[in-house]
Amino acid sequence: MSEVLEKGNVLVGVRVETTEGRELGKIEDFYFDPETGIVKGFELSGGKGRSFSTPASFRAGRDVAFVDPSAVETIIDLKEALRGD
Repeated sequence: MSEVLEKGNVLVGVRVETTEGRELGKIEDFYFDPETGIVKGFELSGGKGRSFSTPASFRAGRDVAFVDPSAVETIIDLKEALRGD
């Protein structure tokens, strides 16, 4: 993951949409396992404030990242995600 960040592949600010065209917000931050580099989830802004999503699939473009429509089901309020509920 550090190699990705060092190369300037920054996801913060990228819009997230489902492959069916539903806008989910913009990436404000992302969380990953520092040992494996696996992304654990994304903090999104827009819509109903801040939320957290753990999409099963993720494909990043320059301005937009695409996720499977099932990602909508993983979106929860950020406060709830931080509590671990």
